[in-house]
Amino acid sequence: MLKTVCSAERAFYEGHRPGIYALTKDCKKMMAVMDRELGPDITFDSLLSPVCVTSNSTATHHVASEDIIGDPCLYDYAKVYINRLDVQKALHINNSHHLPYKWDECEGHLWPVVDAYSTKNLRALSSLLKRHIRVLLYSGDQAINVPTLETRKFANMLAENLKLIHTQKNRPWYNGPQVGGWSEAFGRLREGKNVTYLTFASVRGGSHFTPSSSPSEVFTLFKSFLKSSPL
Repeated sequence: MLKTVCSAERAFYEGHRPGIYALTKDCKKMMAVMDRELGPDITFDSLLSPVCVTSNSTATHHVASEDIIGDPCLYDYAKVYINRLDVQKALHINNSHHLPYKWDECEGHLWPVVDAYSTKNLRALSSLLKRHIRVLLYSGDQAINVPTLETRKFANMLAENLKLIHTQKNRPWYNGPQVGGWSEAFGRLREGKNVTYLTFASVRGGSHFTPSSSPSEVFTLFKSFLKSSPL
């Protein structure tokens, strides 16, 4: 159904348009089937994440909801934190001490217009790469909402548009003795050497918020990126 009825890209655009959550009939049908097959306790951010079981739990997945990974109760903690008076005073968002509402997670109408989201990202990253500014794209392989394969496809699209060559074919990268994921790199021949400008890396077992679920692996990626060393 994701191929013939409503693609993941189409569902994303429809679900994140400014205003109300407004899926078309086809995408509503697809989402209903997917939600039923996944069940109520699997999040789009991480297939491996447990659900929050506190009395204030907000992490249980429903169609049109946002979910969290790592600590499944993080949303609950965040809501308590951002509604603390000392935190609001420190952020200069509540000088009157009498806000008529509680702060909550972002609502749909706060999302930017995303019809040109991929195109804008493509342009922005292309501009950086043309200036020989290195780019690292990484993705946790347990996220449904931004699948690893889509991120890899985006990286290959960037490379193709800029006529970058493979400086490293897809292969495992390591976090200590363990496979951290898989990576490939693209660049150009400069002064007789292959120079990498664009790196894609998947994070094995990583969620949508990869630094939260896989901090050690992401730290390895970050160090490698800063040192311009291959994974």
